[in-house]
Amino acid sequence: RAIRVGSKTFALETEYAQEKDIECLARALTCLDTGKVMDIVKIDRPIIFDDFIKDLKDKLKTVGKKSKTNRIRRAILESRIAQLESMNLQDPVYRAEYYIVIYDGIKKELDRVTTQICSYLRNAELECEILDNPRDVAVFLKYCNERSFDERESVGKTAEELLAWVKPK
Repeated sequence: RAIRVGSKTFALETEYAQEKDIECLARALTCLDTGKVMDIVKIDRPIIFDDFIKDLKDKLKTVGKKSKTNRIRRAILESRIAQLESMNLQDPVYRAEYYIVIYDGIKKELDRVTTQICSYLRNAELECEILDNPRDVAVFLKYCNERSFDERESVGKTAEELLAWVKPK
């Protein structure tokens, strides 16, 4: 089972808060029983700007065309849309995402440990998301094997289609 872990800037915290967070992280990373295994995985994922582009296009529709000020606003919005579309398609910008992957042969134990780890992470004020959605799991697994794909290809696929999509070629 995979857990997406948020990030934070420890340097901005007090020494006491840093120690508390480190203690919570240590508990999360050492709470496994004998026979269980954990990996920490870093994946560089491209930032998808679709929502930003849509918002800018919606804003563009509201700007008139006649006045000089509006023409300048339109030019700025169009330039920004073009820049984001380029970063979305040709020149992606990547951000690091971190995951904890837990392995166990007994599902009930896997669920217990996953919940426990998330509890410790939340105590350290880190976001914690258990990947339960088949699409999220498929995208995670695909990024573990390659980076040159568009994760939007996974939208709308059935579980069987996702399985075929994830398999390395």
